[in-house]
Amino acid sequence: VSQSRYSACIRKEIDQINQELLTLLAKRTAYVKRAGDLKAFTIKKAQDHQRVEKQEKIIIEQALELELPLEVVIPTFRTLVDCSIEFQQNYINGLNAAID
Repeated sequence: VSQSRYSACIRKEIDQINQELLTLLAKRTAYVKRAGDLKAFTIKKAQDHQRVEKQEKIIIEQALELELPLEVVIPTFRTLVDCSIEFQQNYINGLNAAID
């Protein structure tokens, strides 16, 4: 197998994984919105520091079990959570503005 053919196979697999990640992100975002629906009528705040800390510990444990590099996992998880919190807060604010 030539190097270029081998590289093309690897790229194809990475592309497929990217598609799967986007599908999972869409599913996760739908749940972030559902949680925002609940929070909009109660606490009106997306941020939950205790949950984030608890989830980060779980993610690190799982990453270590899977032998994933923490220098990839931790910043990826933190970015995902930070962006989700910002998205959810904007969503909550929009719901509350529509009610007011």
